[in-house]
Amino acid sequence: TARLAHEVTAPPTFPVRLSGHVERLERRAKGDRILLRRDDAPVHGLAHPPDLVRLTLRKGWAPPVGTHITQLARLLPPLGPAMPGAHDFGRGPWFQGIGAVGYGLGRPKLTPQEAPAPLSVRFAAAVDGVRQDLAGRIRAVLSGVPAEIAVALVAGDRSAIPFEVEEGMRVSGLTHILSISGLHMALVVGTLFALVRGGLALVPALALGFPIKSLAAGLALLGGAAYLVLSGNEVPAQRSFVMAALVLLGVAVGRPALTLRTVAVAGVVVLTLTPEAVLEAGTQMSFAATLALIAAYERLRPLRAFRRPDSMVLRVPLMVAIFFGGVALTSLVAGLATAPYAVFHFQRAAPYGLLANLAAMPAVSLLVMPFGLLGVLLLPFGWDGIAWPVMGAGIEIMMTVSDKVAALPGADMRVGVMGVGTLLCLSLALLCLCLLRGTLTFLAVLPLAAAPLLAPAPFRPDVLVAPNAATVGVRGPDGRLSLIGAPTHRLMA
Repeated sequence: TARLAHEVTAPPTFPVRLSGHVERLERRAKGDRILLRRDDAPVHGLAHPPDLVRLTLRKGWAPPVGTHITQLARLLPPLGPAMPGAHDFGRGPWFQGIGAVGYGLGRPKLTPQEAPAPLSVRFAAAVDGVRQDLAGRIRAVLSGVPAEIAVALVAGDRSAIPFEVEEGMRVSGLTHILSISGLHMALVVGTLFALVRGGLALVPALALGFPIKSLAAGLALLGGAAYLVLSGNEVPAQRSFVMAALVLLGVAVGRPALTLRTVAVAGVVVLTLTPEAVLEAGTQMSFAATLALIAAYERLRPLRAFRRPDSMVLRVPLMVAIFFGGVALTSLVAGLATAPYAVFHFQRAAPYGLLANLAAMPAVSLLVMPFGLLGVLLLPFGWDGIAWPVMGAGIEIMMTVSDKVAALPGADMRVGVMGVGTLLCLSLALLCLCLLRGTLTFLAVLPLAAAPLLAPAPFRPDVLVAPNAATVGVRGPDGRLSLIGAPTHRLMA
């Protein structure tokens, strides 16, 4: 925190004119949002102008990344929690170095730049150009929601996915597929590793004279790095790339790839680079799922000694059963490990998540991500058009599963607020189950038994007053808040 400390600009009561380069662009359903890297010049009305400003513009008004603009803007106070104890919306921007937020007044004016753009802006502009070209190639073959989901998975742009589609996937327990994370990174580097190693093995001179396994791991690592950049370089993807890099380095040097030591090293690396990430839901859920999965499969390692039948008539059904059993086990273990954090942060649960993942993950693993990667690899040759339809077919299967599961009774389960003490007890129980061996594992019963005892009814104030006193919430006899002074009077739980 001390290393990243920067001053947050006190917003003036009048608009200010800012000039700089567009470093990042997010196209959203109701408007565009840009990150402006301001020129090193004084700003009238600001004693300490910020280097980075996040501005919201009317939809369709945002210029491309790398453009130099002048924008009249109204700056706002830093966003804080909506109510005491709620999520702090200002923490993320602060750690990203953003010194002010606001909204643009009028269309931005394109202006010539007096000095070369900063290196970060030039790099962002080059990457965004590739992402836009890639999205255009996908939309030229696919259309509708499948095209936008394909763009989200390949190029990291989720802005055009309809809200009802995202909500349906959230209710069904499939929303993790839309977020570039460990699943996507594992499928990309795993598919690339298999393709490279299989291709090199077809050439006897290479297979016998070179360490093709290490070469395949190195090329898969480069492919994972490229996917990280193209997908938007978001924090969950960064964590996933660190894990994938450690696994591939282990493969390259002939060491076991997936072990609890790998999780430990990844945790040290991630928290050294971004220690504030420990408070994020994505970090907690990602490491909880990874820890639980590796521990579970280490427990099942003796089953690998099982001799498979020689007859193909028996081997094929057995392989199919192992595949679907692995999908079911992965979904169950990951779902149980991440459930406490989902409840704590979002107060929601997906009771049919196992069913949805069991039905959708084969399509995602065999059609969506492999053919998405194939489309990117064939893009330089102009042959990518043969891959996108197959990827679209897999996405349609996934959407059908999501719609069917989300329509089941009780699929949208809302739960009460969980206290920090309860979450800590459940986390301790998870660690006991994953890290201890033998009879010591039963120590997990103690924090599990203590968790309900530390879950009293959350504090619910009777009256809430906004900092500017413009909005007041009063809780009625039914326990719901009536908001007075908001743009529209509404009730909330």
